[in-house]
Amino acid sequence: MSSPYRILVIAGGGVFGAIPATLLANYFRESSLVDKFDCFAGTSVGGILAMCYASGMNAQDVLHDFKTLSKRAFPRMPWWWRLNPLRTRYSADGLEEVLQEMLPMQLGDLKKPVIIPSIDFEQTKPKVFDTLIKDEDAEMLAWQVGRATSAAPTYFPPFKQYIDGGLMANLPVIEAATAVKHKLGVSYKDMELLVLGTGQIPRTNRDMRKVRHWSRLHWVFPLIHFIARANELRSIFDAKQIGLGKYAFFNPVSLEADWEIDRVDLVPIVESMTDGYKKLFAAKCNAFFKK
Repeated sequence: MSSPYRILVIAGGGVFGAIPATLLANYFRESSLVDKFDCFAGTSVGGILAMCYASGMNAQDVLHDFKTLSKRAFPRMPWWWRLNPLRTRYSADGLEEVLQEMLPMQLGDLKKPVIIPSIDFEQTKPKVFDTLIKDEDAEMLAWQVGRATSAAPTYFPPFKQYIDGGLMANLPVIEAATAVKHKLGVSYKDMELLVLGTGQIPRTNRDMRKVRHWSRLHWVFPLIHFIARANELRSIFDAKQIGLGKYAFFNPVSLEADWEIDRVDLVPIVESMTDGYKKLFAAKCNAFFKK
């Protein structure tokens, strides 16, 4: 029997990246994850976390840097900025500064391969950065890939021609599995994926009589969130169809319906909630790594 090819996949979710970052810090503590996984994949904040782990950073340091990233990426903007409807919610300056500090290396210099979705909005096509084989993606600076995958419309301006990969693959399970199969020739049955979500949004029964009368403005934020969560559900469904050797999905934290992905004040709350699943996640990981 061939050795399993292990992939860590992390969903996007803004400040709720605190959930996977806390889970991994609790389990691995001051250990690096590069000896446990063959590849790392993620979208938006999940892609940023994936690159940090692939660089060899230990899990505790990644959690610390994530908190700094959240504060700097989502600062309280001046009143004149917030009242201007022609601007995005945030400038990307703080986000870019922290990313350059966290991920200054080229993508190809990471210790393990990564798979990071984005969207080439200029060409209207998907763009999945990966270093499974060394091509032009390997020469990209890691912080730029982090900026590209996290360029959420309405929150941040695009980065070059790229916008947030969460609109295509907020949980890039299929993107990771198919890329590994196509580029490395690893069969699905030999892949083992540990997949971490960024919180569950409560299901709500919408009053469709009201929705029918929504204006374009009514649709903006619900639609962005719905697209990201809907393609997560698609990824989970598809993963069950392709015959992966092992698929361990963990996403236990329930979020409130009105919690926005840029609410930095929620980070310690979500971190505390996640701590309550420490033993359950440890059991999940022990089973996952057991041969």
